Amino acid sequence: MASTPKDEEALELMWAAHWNELKSMSDSDIMDGVDLPKFGTDRIQLMASVKSEAGRRRLTAAKAELDDDQSAPVRAQPAVPIAEARAFLREAANDPRVTMAARALDEMSDELVLRTYARVKALLEADSDAGDS
Repeated sequence: MASTPKDEEALELMWAAHWNELKSMSDSDIMDGVDLPKFGTDRIQLMASVKSEAGRRRLTAAKAELDDDQSAPVRAQPAVPIAEARAFLREAANDPRVTMAARALDEMSDELVLRTYARVKALLEADSDAGDS
């Protein structure tokens, strides 16, 4: 349902009247009948539950993203010797376009090295492709 300019004007007048009425009231009139300690406690509990729910939603989204990343097939890369993949990752760790966790490369499993190699290689290729255009 589309509103007409006349409807919008009437709504604006109503809001202005309510606003003016609130501005003219004293604090005690506005808070009349409100148990302030209970009101404060209720608001604190509400904020705590909102923060908790937001945290749960962020965690759920992060888990879903992680599941998507792990289930997404990595682009087929030619078989790379593990020594070559480790050497590439050592060089990539010094590249300012790549940020890698501070882990000893020798402590990573071969599977993780190859998976990390494929991801970093794809990122660097995508970055160089974007730079070319």
